[in-house]
Parts: sequence; structure tokens; C-alpha cells
Amino acid sequence: MKGAPKSIRIIKDFPKKGIAFYDIATILANPKEFNKIVNKMTIEVKKMKANTIVGIDSRGFYFCSSCSL
Repeated sequence: MKGAPKSIRIIKDFPKKGIAFYDIATILANPKEFNKIVNKMTIEVKKMKANTIVGIDSRGFYFCSSCSL
């Protein structure tokens, strides 16, 4: 999966100038979009033949814990 999904809200200059904050709340609030992204992630992980997924921080936990290998 290349690039950020269009459904992610990008807040420019947050928390300070020059930083773009990628707000995933828009994905978490939309079950169909969340499922679509998790399915794409699962396909990519299976291509890599990975047997472990590590989700760093709470955002990673939401998505990685939902992928099935």
C-alpha cells in the first residue's frame, strides 16, 4: 500500500510549524474504510511471508492487531 489513504485527515503545522499530523480518527470512525485498509495491509504482509507484525504506539496497535496472517 503506497502513500497515505485519502481518508486520513492531514493537519498541517501541528503540533508545530513544519510538521504534518496524520489524523486516523477519520478511518477509525468509518468501519468500511478501516476494513479496507486492514485487508490491504494483510495482503502486503502475506506477500512478505511475515509471521509477526509489530505495531508501534497506539496507532500501530489498532491496525496491526486487526491484520490476520
